[in-house]
Amino acid sequence: MRAYSRQRPQTDDCQIHACSPPHFPVGTDLALVHRALLIDAAGRPVVSPITDSIQLRRYVTIPPGVRFDFDGSTQRVAEFLLTWSGFPQGMIGLRGVWEKTKTGFPVFSTHGEDAFEGRRDGNQTGGVTLRQCHNCHQDIGVTSFTSYSRVQAENDHLFIPVHTSAETQETAAAIKSLQTRDAWKRLTRLLHEGG
Repeated sequence: MRAYSRQRPQTDDCQIHACSPPHFPVGTDLALVHRALLIDAAGRPVVSPITDSIQLRRYVTIPPGVRFDFDGSTQRVAEFLLTWSGFPQGMIGLRGVWEKTKTGFPVFSTHGEDAFEGRRDGNQTGGVTLRQCHNCHQDIGVTSFTSYSRVQAENDHLFIPVHTSAETQETAAAIKSLQTRDAWKRLTRLLHEGG
């Protein structure tokens, strides 16, 4: 995957020519573990030890010569979210998102739209959570893995160079990314103005 991302010409559009990156084997499991970023007493962002979500995908088939998984049959998905029900007793845990669970406030594909403001449809909740995964991950195999393949989202940088990383590097990158966002800059201003 690393070699393919380096060799693929930036100008070669996968929407015009089918991309053929090497696939991982059928049965591959991927996990996206999201840890909460909190604000310390000095107003700095820090990564907490609290895991607030885990998303899992297993690739059950990678059919050759097929570009899109229109019915969501090539992957099995699962998700676990932070639950606050035990918080008063000092316990924090994860709850499973089941097959027919409906979403609360949307997290992905919001495109900067706030759940409380500016909703055009007036609906504050989404559809069935696990069915929505397929919206962004409908390509086949490795091209559905959007941390590597940006085929659906970008034309100028199709495959992200894969590299080995340590938790400290990922933590620093997450905090640096947060600090570039307008929402963080506004929050920082409010914190300094209020105290």
